[in-house]
Amino acid sequence: MTTKRQLAAIMYTDIAGFSSIMYTDRDLADQIRARHLEIFTRAHRQYNGKLIQQFADTTMSIFDSAAEAVECAYYIQLELRRSPEIPVRIGIHSGEIIQDSRGAYGDGLKIASRIERICEPGSILITAKVYDDIKNHAWISAVSLGHVNIDDLTGEYELYVITNKGVHVPLVQKVRHSSQMTAPVYRQNTYEEAQTDQQGKSKVVAGILALLMVHVGAHRFYLGQRFRAFMYIGATLILAVISAEEGAPFVLFMFLVGLLDAVLFFVMPTAEFNQKYNEGIAWRPTERKNKKLSKKQRRFSFKLLKAAVRKFESQHYEKAVKLLDKVLDVDATNAAAHYYLACAFSKLHDIDDAVYHLSQAMEHGFEDIHRIEKDPALKFVRNHERFEGFRKTYLGYAPTLPPPRPNLLDDQLELSTYDKIEALGERLAAGDLTPEEFAREKTKILKPDPVK
Repeated sequence: MTTKRQLAAIMYTDIAGFSSIMYTDRDLADQIRARHLEIFTRAHRQYNGKLIQQFADTTMSIFDSAAEAVECAYYIQLELRRSPEIPVRIGIHSGEIIQDSRGAYGDGLKIASRIERICEPGSILITAKVYDDIKNHAWISAVSLGHVNIDDLTGEYELYVITNKGVHVPLVQKVRHSSQMTAPVYRQNTYEEAQTDQQGKSKVVAGILALLMVHVGAHRFYLGQRFRAFMYIGATLILAVISAEEGAPFVLFMFLVGLLDAVLFFVMPTAEFNQKYNEGIAWRPTERKNKKLSKKQRRFSFKLLKAAVRKFESQHYEKAVKLLDKVLDVDATNAAAHYYLACAFSKLHDIDDAVYHLSQAMEHGFEDIHRIEKDPALKFVRNHERFEGFRKTYLGYAPTLPPPRPNLLDDQLELSTYDKIEALGERLAAGDLTPEEFAREKTKILKPDPVK
């Protein structure tokens, strides 16, 4: 196949939390993937999209028209909001794509991929290039999130979020300064977490205030609608006077108004509520905070880390990822946890997460470059074209680094003989080892080969 270059609108999609679902309920995961693929295929047929790559729950496709790409993404999100709901992230960028016998690549793909990973479940993020093509669209609407620094990419990118009814619009806090907006730690959130992990006025609070304190217009004060609030108070006073004169409970009419308001708030889509009552959109991706750890937290972190290494050694990589993710919830700067996450994602053939955590390991003090170059667990990463960029960024400066601390991982994570045998036992129980292989590996642990 000859090399083919073209300008296209590039769309990446990903099912949020799919790896966890695969681990907990394989049948449900298969159903979700089948439904996602059916809707995805139907949408691309309708909007002239072309699927280029698919790996597990992640897809990459291209369109000749940016408008058709966004229309397709919107169609997909609306369809996937139907029960049973599937939380999907979608990122779109217009740029060059190169295709040859090795596959598809190019900066355009990299940018679209990063945009998708930053996106919240249920949302559609687009770059400024895409927005320029759709800003005069008859019915698509979008709002700028500001200029954002994105991991692994140079410069800042202005991002927009699609705000049409029915899609999730990430509203968090009013941060417009590009210097304060950086790429997040990429974690898979559920759609419910994305909907509630917000700062600003809440439709639930507004509904409760409407039920309990409608007579003083409390929910309208809460929403910043003072004039309406005073109208509610005035109506309550007028109805109270009429009730007293007529001897009839006309004042109860206000409680019916409050009930109606509450119902409207509760059934209103979160995106629509945010648009109406939170005065614009700002965005803060989910990120871990660096913090000083107490002794108790350090012990807990180490215990989790050791358990994760056991799972990794027994080749239960999904379980290791879940435990290592908990380690980073406690200690976001744990270089060993980042390194083992890179290894686990490498084994799972997830290049984006593997390179990201390998970079984070280096940023937080991991200095065993020889191990990165030779570790069998990282073979998939080293064979990928993205490793060259990582090598230039981190490994190319090896001579200027301070002398590495000896055995950074080994000092922290050296498993006891019991732990190693236990890991072998897990592999035996899972059917990964025969009894003969188990006995042979156990002998190696109990009687290691002498150092030559």
